[in-house]
Amino acid sequence: MPEPRAPRPTELVTNYFDKDIEDMGPLLSHLSTTFSAKPEDVQKLETDENLGRIVESDEETAMFTSSIEDRIVATATANLIWTPSPEGWVDDVVTHPDFENQGFGSAVMRRMHDWFRANNVQTVRLTSSHKRETAGDMYEKMGYVIDGKVWRAPLTEGNICPDYEELVDQRDYEQVKELLQPKPRGMTESVDAQIDFGLAALAKNSHVVAFPGGGSAEAVAVAAHCPIPTGIKAWLYGVNASNVTDMASIIRDAHGILVSNGAKSANTMTFADTSEEYIEALRQTGYEERATRLYTLHLN
Repeated sequence: MPEPRAPRPTELVTNYFDKDIEDMGPLLSHLSTTFSAKPEDVQKLETDENLGRIVESDEETAMFTSSIEDRIVATATANLIWTPSPEGWVDDVVTHPDFENQGFGSAVMRRMHDWFRANNVQTVRLTSSHKRETAGDMYEKMGYVIDGKVWRAPLTEGNICPDYEELVDQRDYEQVKELLQPKPRGMTESVDAQIDFGLAALAKNSHVVAFPGGGSAEAVAVAAHCPIPTGIKAWLYGVNASNVTDMASIIRDAHGILVSNGAKSANTMTFADTSEEYIEALRQTGYEERATRLYTLHLN
């Protein structure tokens, strides 16, 4: 591996080196207490594996870093999620404490916003702990607003359906269009056109699951997963059914897809207009409301 390398102010990661893995360890340790508790050799192994997944998923995932004197001091990861409309997710945003308030974090965020715009993303979201006040101040200065709540469920045996049904049949598209009404948040163009395009794109990093009822789709959910430096992030979107029981069934189906793709937990969002039935279905499938902020930015 070539050493030394020239300094890199802010860049998109298209390859990485042993030195990058060494730099990422302290950064991720400041971001995640779970990661920091692991032995150093485990941290390096997991970082190597996760960076590899990110680089390989370059069409839907982009990792950006800011460096000084050839040392990575800030990083963030952008993911393009089909919901089925394109939505941007920002994960694992962290600046080393020794370099906070020097513009490194905002530099990687601006590069990510440009990447999202190039991929026709209008809505960008991220989550952040209440304890990370410096990060929260940065997000708000960049135009992010706190919006909605985040729920998380561990993907354990009790809330997974291993025999999930994955919707891949063209004949079911019209049913799915109806089930995805009203249109998902962030979908601003023609619903039919976006769903047609989105369903075709879901095979990249997301999946639509349909709960069969009498041979037709009577419930629907979108199971989205993406690589991040600390592992696999999974999100649940577009859940719709006529009753709580079917909602819970389709959520467990979606969990089956997420587990098969390496996820260990799943996340979803609720807003002021979210139905009580959906919230009850979340509780029945192991979700708990998180004490974290959900930030949303609408790009110009």
